[in-house]
Amino acid sequence: MMRLQSPSYRFALLCLTLFLAACNSANPTPEPDRIATEVAVQRTAAAILTAEATTATPTLTPASVEPTSPPSPATDTPTLTPTNDNTPSTTATATVETAATPACAVVASSLNLRSGPGVAYEPPVTTLVRDALLIPIGFSAVGYPGGQWVQVQTPDNQTGWVSADPQFVTCNIDPATLPPISVPPPPTATPTLTPIPAQPTPTLSPTPESFVVFEPPGGGNDNIDGYVVFSGYSQGQLNFDDLVFRDRLVFRVVAFDKNVGQTDGAGIDSVYFKILGDQGTVHERTERTPGYCVFGGGEPTCEVWNFTEHNYHWPEPFQHQSITNGDYSVQITITPDEGDSANWNFDFKIEDAVEGQASNLTAYIVQTGPNSDADVVSEALIFQVFASTDGVNDGAGIDRVDMRIIGPDGEVHQRTEQSAAYCAFSGGEPDCNVWNFAENNYQWPNGDSIEFGDEYLLQAIVHAEDGSSTTVEMDIQIQ
Repeated sequence: MMRLQSPSYRFALLCLTLFLAACNSANPTPEPDRIATEVAVQRTAAAILTAEATTATPTLTPASVEPTSPPSPATDTPTLTPTNDNTPSTTATATVETAATPACAVVASSLNLRSGPGVAYEPPVTTLVRDALLIPIGFSAVGYPGGQWVQVQTPDNQTGWVSADPQFVTCNIDPATLPPISVPPPPTATPTLTPIPAQPTPTLSPTPESFVVFEPPGGGNDNIDGYVVFSGYSQGQLNFDDLVFRDRLVFRVVAFDKNVGQTDGAGIDSVYFKILGDQGTVHERTERTPGYCVFGGGEPTCEVWNFTEHNYHWPEPFQHQSITNGDYSVQITITPDEGDSANWNFDFKIEDAVEGQASNLTAYIVQTGPNSDADVVSEALIFQVFASTDGVNDGAGIDRVDMRIIGPDGEVHQRTEQSAAYCAFSGGEPDCNVWNFAENNYQWPNGDSIEFGDEYLLQAIVHAEDGSSTTVEMDIQIQ
């Protein structure tokens, strides 16, 4: 027979059940554990970044956040109290550390720290080693003579500039988001005197990597930015308002589309150069890769057009044009990958280019018929040319003369002569061979018929030994 349980027993059983339920509910739900774990991970990551930054300089360590009220004694620390919505307590969700301080590290084997943004700032302040930690504090989109540069602070509190190229440094931020800093151009280098024991007069030591930077006027596309660099000159040697060159000419263009980037060549398809003088166009060139050099070459060295070395003549195909004293203008057309072209221009002068200058190439037609230079020919043709670089002696300084006779239907005769006198049908001093029409059945050497009453062009292209050339032409009529 079942015994009825007393009320006191049932009350005790109820209390035990409630006690066990309370014990189970005191255990925190998985959610606070997950949040606490995330906070711990964040604190660990922040601690690692802070430790790395502290290795570079004490200023990299973020300042601690002051509490809004005095800390409670350890004995008063509250335990986790579960809530119906599983919201963790304040103790479980401690304040997350502040963001890591911007930092950079040297990835090259060594890297120069310079006083300004560019290799023009010589000499370097110091040399940084691989893995050196730096604090980035400023940015220059265009250095001297080019590239992007970051102003940094070293662990020993030196301030300077390093290249922002990823092959040299790596940063935990985009350097372009740093405050932009304007820096004056490189100062004019003062040459140092190096005395020579055997001579009382000292000599000047050359300044390495010297150049002058100008921003030429122009228009057409405001998004195209950049400047012109004159290598091998110091600030005191050139004045952009009155540019004068005496023994050489060299410059290059740094250009970029600001919508694409601020490194040389960013968003640029080509740069076209044109130099004009009193003789017309004396030089043209199109460059498609940076640096854009007027006479070719490229980073780090452009081709220098030395007047003496080139016998005071311009490059091909204008080598027949002499480099003379006078006024010149430069037209630069910068074509971007997208959008309109930009047009820059500036003027310059050449002075003191007379001494050592090669004489002008002289050429003219001496004979068209026997003992005649008339433009009407009958019975026979000679076509003789005088060519000289001294203007006196036939053949002086001449490499060859290409001679052509062109009729209504095209070329009927061609010959290259390499010695004076220059005769279209061979021969020479004292007499050229004569092309007698009747004796040759009224035909040209190529077999074409001689057309009486029609005009023919006599053309001679004269090539000098110094690389220059000129062309002489004359229209004749055969009757």
